Amino acid sequence: MPMNVIDRDSLIGMVAGPLVWTAHFLVAYILVAVGCAFGFGTSGPGEWGAVRTAVIIASGIALAIIAVLILLAWRRWTQSGGSETPQNERQARHRFMAVGSLLLCFLSGVAVVYVTVPLFFLAACQ
Repeated sequence: MPMNVIDRDSLIGMVAGPLVWTAHFLVAYILVAVGCAFGFGTSGPGEWGAVRTAVIIASGIALAIIAVLILLAWRRWTQSGGSETPQNERQARHRFMAVGSLLLCFLSGVAVVYVTVPLFFLAACQ
């Protein structure tokens, strides 16, 4: 089913990783803003508050989705011939989209980790 939505010729496959990162970024900022406004995120650097836990759970979900997208992109890349020389323009386009999807998903995963790491060192409401 996911291959039908994110097929070889769809740009959704290329932008799915950055969309997941964007959604994670939005959820993290909303959770921290609401948590700090209502006093749920007042824990210190070594303490675990509700906001910190919620953002880390959201990060885990985002990373799991990105991992699935990486696997789908890898599968598209191998189906399009992998590292072999493309035989025609269509195969070259499929390969380009698969490699673009792989790179964008990988960068999105790094960005999710980059957004999450400060929670381990800073208080949520600083």
